[in-house]
Amino acid sequence: MKILKKKIRFPIRLQWTAFVASVVIAAVSFVFFVIMSIQHDAWLATQSKQAQTQVQRLADELKLHLLSTESGIDIDKLLSDFTNSTPSVQEVQLVDSAEEFRSYRPLEGRSSEEKKVVTLVSHEDKDVVNLKDSLWFASNIVYADTHLGVIAVQYSDAEWESIADDLQSKMFWITASIVLVFSLFVYWMTGRMSRPIEAISEASEKVSAGDYDIQLIVSGNNEVSDATEQFNRMVTELKNRERIRTVFGRYLNPKLIEDVFEGGKFNTDSHHQDVSILFADMVSFTSYSETVSTEQVIRVLNQHFEAFHRIIDHYDGVVDKYIGDAVMAVFNHPKKHKSHERNCALAALAMCEASRQMALPRPDGTTISFRVGINSGKSIVGNIGAAERLEYTLIGNPVNVASRMGGLGAGGEVALHQGMFDALGDDFEFRSIGLQQVKGVKEPLECGVLCMNDALLAEIDHAVKLALQK
Repeated sequence: MKILKKKIRFPIRLQWTAFVASVVIAAVSFVFFVIMSIQHDAWLATQSKQAQTQVQRLADELKLHLLSTESGIDIDKLLSDFTNSTPSVQEVQLVDSAEEFRSYRPLEGRSSEEKKVVTLVSHEDKDVVNLKDSLWFASNIVYADTHLGVIAVQYSDAEWESIADDLQSKMFWITASIVLVFSLFVYWMTGRMSRPIEAISEASEKVSAGDYDIQLIVSGNNEVSDATEQFNRMVTELKNRERIRTVFGRYLNPKLIEDVFEGGKFNTDSHHQDVSILFADMVSFTSYSETVSTEQVIRVLNQHFEAFHRIIDHYDGVVDKYIGDAVMAVFNHPKKHKSHERNCALAALAMCEASRQMALPRPDGTTISFRVGINSGKSIVGNIGAAERLEYTLIGNPVNVASRMGGLGAGGEVALHQGMFDALGDDFEFRSIGLQQVKGVKEPLECGVLCMNDALLAEIDHAVKLALQK
C-alpha cells in the first residue's frame, strides 16, 4: 500500500515575511556596497592629497642632504624620523643619483628590500605620482636642473579598514532593525489577510466531509471578501443539491441519481443489456383496498415496500418503479453483478419470507401476502416517455414474461419458467406446474414455483432479519 507523504505546510504569512525580509536585506546590501564604494573613493582622494603633500615636503627636505656627499647619516635619520612619526606610513624607499638604495620601515629602521618601487618612477615626472593605483606615492628629487634621486612612500590602508569595519557594524544593526520592523509589520498584515483564507480552507474540509451548514462571516470589500461570499454561495448550492439528490433518490433510481450528480457521466442512451427482473404484487389487493381505510392501505404497502427495498438492495438490485400495489426490481442494471439471476431469486424468496413474518392481517382473517415472478434476458434499457417527462426504465419480452410469471403462483410463492431456473445454479429446487401459455410468447413455457433447500435458509433469514429491523 502506497503511503502518501503529507506536504510540509508553509503559511502565506511566513512566505511574505521571508520575501519582504529578503528584499530588504538585498536592498540594504546594495545601498551598503554603494556607500562603501563612495566612502572608499572619498578616503582615497583624501589620502592621496595628504600623501602628495607629505611626499613633496619630504622630497624638499632631502634635497640639501643629497647635495652633500657626507650626509648619509643625516638622510638615514631624516627618513627614520619620518617613518616613525607618521602612523600611516608603512615604508619609505630612496634611491639617490649614485643608485644607492635605502629602505625604511616604522620601528625597524633601515632594511633591505628586494622590491624597489622607486625604480618605477620616470625621471620626467615633475609631480608626486601614485604608483600603479596602489598606496605608493613617489616623487623625483630635483635641485635646479640636477636630478638627485627618487623618494617613494607606502601608506597603510589600516585607517580604511577601521572605517569600513565601523561602517559595516552600523549598517548591520540598521539592516537588522529595518528587517525586524518590516517583518513584524508584514507578518501582522498578511496574518489579517490570510485568516479569511485559512477559515475557507478549514470550512472546505468540513464541507468535503458532508457538513453543509457552514456559513463564513464576510468582512471587508476586496478579493478575499468576494471569495468568502462565493464560498458561502457554493455551500448553499451544495446543500440544495444534496437535498434535491436525497428527495429524487426516493422517487427515481438511486444509482442513476448518484451517477448524474457525481459528474453526469452515466450513460442514459438506449441499449440492450442482460438483466434479471422481479415483479411482486399484493394478492387480492382490490378487495383489500375496498374494505379498509385509505390510510391503512398506504401504511401497509409502505411497510412491505420498505422491507422489500432493503432486501433488493441487499442483493445488489435496484427498485425500478412502484406500480400501485406492485414493485418492479432490476438486477445487473445499473449495478453490475455476474450472478444477477441468483441474486434475483434470493431476493424474491426473501421478500416472500419477509411478508410471511410480518403477517399483517386482512379483514377476512387471512394475512397479507405477495406473489412474485422473476425472469432474465436481454432487455432494452432506455428513456421512455414524452420530451417533457421521461422515465429511464426497461422494456422488452423478458420484462413482460417476468410480469406474467407473478400471476402464475399463489401468495408467498415465487414463479418462474424452466429457462430461468437453469441459470440459478445449485441450492434451488423447481416445483413444476406444467406448460403454461404466457401472453406474448409463442410457445408454451415449462413453469413452476421456486423452492429452496436448507443450505439457503440461513442466508435468506439473515437478509429478512436485516430488512425487518426498525
